[in-house]
Amino acid sequence: MEQSFSVKNFRSIYDIDLKNRGDLEREYFEDAYRERLRIRATRRLKYRFLYKYRKGLIRKDHFETSVEKIKKLLEARKGKYNQLVTAGIEKICDKVNRKAYRLPLVKLPEKISGKDVFTIGKSAESVFVTRHLQNILRNTYEVRQSHRDLIVSRLKSICLDASPKYIIKADVKDFYESIGHKALIKKLHSSSRLSVLPKRILTQLLKSYAVLVGCDKGLPRGVGLSAYLSEVYMKEVDEELGNSPDLTFYSRYVDDLIIVFSPNVTIDKVCYLQIVQKVIAEKGLCLNNKTKDIDLTRGQTKEFEYLGYRFSFKGKDVVIRLSEKRVKKYKNRIDRAFGQYFNKFNYNPNKAAELLIDKMRFLTGNARLLNAKRRAFTGVYFNNMYINDVSDLEEIDLYFRSKSIAVTDPRLLKRLTKFSFVKGFRSKIFRSFTTSELKNITRGWKDA
Repeated sequence: MEQSFSVKNFRSIYDIDLKNRGDLEREYFEDAYRERLRIRATRRLKYRFLYKYRKGLIRKDHFETSVEKIKKLLEARKGKYNQLVTAGIEKICDKVNRKAYRLPLVKLPEKISGKDVFTIGKSAESVFVTRHLQNILRNTYEVRQSHRDLIVSRLKSICLDASPKYIIKADVKDFYESIGHKALIKKLHSSSRLSVLPKRILTQLLKSYAVLVGCDKGLPRGVGLSAYLSEVYMKEVDEELGNSPDLTFYSRYVDDLIIVFSPNVTIDKVCYLQIVQKVIAEKGLCLNNKTKDIDLTRGQTKEFEYLGYRFSFKGKDVVIRLSEKRVKKYKNRIDRAFGQYFNKFNYNPNKAAELLIDKMRFLTGNARLLNAKRRAFTGVYFNNMYINDVSDLEEIDLYFRSKSIAVTDPRLLKRLTKFSFVKGFRSKIFRSFTTSELKNITRGWKDA
C-alpha cells in the first residue's frame, strides 16, 4: 500500500466517506458541498424537461436544445466540484507533510468511567491523517478488529455442544494504560513494510502521550488510532494463545478474552489458566480480578458473562440471558428518559411527552442505523439476539411499568402501555427515525 500523505490517498479517503454518506464534505469542504447541491438541482432540471417533453408540453427541438445546455452545465459544475475538492485536499496535504507536523494530542478535563480520556481534535488534518494511518496499520499488520456478534454466535454454538469443556473468561487489567511504548515502537520500526512518515507520526503520538501522563506506557483513550495500535501490540498474544494445547475456541474483543479448552481428563486443568497468565505477562500485561475459569467437565452449575450476555450451565442445559451490566444499562436509560420528561414537563409538556415516546419507541424496538458503513441494525432484538431466555427483558418491562405509574397524563400513559421490551424482541418490531430524532433520543446516554 502506498503510504504517503498525498492528494491521491486523501482523495480516496474523501470518496469512500462520500460513498458511505459520511460528513467530511459537509464539515470540511463547504464550497464543494454547495456545488454538489447545484449539480443535484441541475440533474433534477433535466428530468423536468424530460417530463414536459413526454407530456407533450414542449417541442422536441426545444427539449433537445435544453438537454444539451444542461449537459454542458453539468460537466462544468462537475469540473468545478473536483477543483474545489482537490484544492481543499492540497491545503491539508501541505500542512501535514511539514516536518514539524504532529497529531495535536490533548487530555480532556473530565474522566469517563474513572479513566483519562484524550483527543486529537476535529481538524481536517487530524481526521485525514488518522484515517490514512488506520488504513496503513490495517493493511501492514492485517489488523482485523473482532466482530461482537460473530464471537457470541460461535461461542453460543460451542456452549450448546454437550462435550466436556474448560472455559477461561479473562480481562486484561488497565489494558490501554498498560501497553509498553518501547515494545510497541520496536514493533513499528522493525517493519520493513511501514514507511518512515507513518513511523514518525505514530512515534510522536506515543511521545506526546508519555509527556501528558508522565510515563512511557499506555495508549490514549478516545483516540481512534489507539484501537489499531492495541491490535498490533496484541497480535503475538493472539497467535500464541490461538496455538494453545487442547484449544477448541479462542477470541478476544479489545481486552476481553474467551478461551475454550477440550481437556484431556488426565491433565491438570489449572495449567490452562497458567498458560494464559504467562503469555499475557510476557507482554507486560496482567489479568484483573474479573478473570474466572469455568470447569464444565464435572456437570456442575456454573456461569460467566461475556460481551453483554450471561451464559449459565445447569447440567446439560445452557441458558443465555442478558448480563447484569446490560440489564442495568437498560434501566439507567429508562430512568434518564423519565427524568428528562419530568424536568421538561412544566416548560413544554407536549414536547416532553413526544420525546419520552420517541425514547421508548427506540428502546423497545429495532431500527436501521442511518449513515452506517454497512447495513447495520440496532435495537432490543439485534443487540440481544443470542439470548434463549427472556426473563431479564420481562424484568425490564416490569421496571418500565413501575416508572410509568408516575405519569399523570392519561393519554400519554395509554400510549406508554403499548411498549414492551419482550414484544419488541420476539416480534422484531421495526421503527424508523430521522437523524435529528436519533440525536435527541440518544443525547445523555453515553455513560448509561
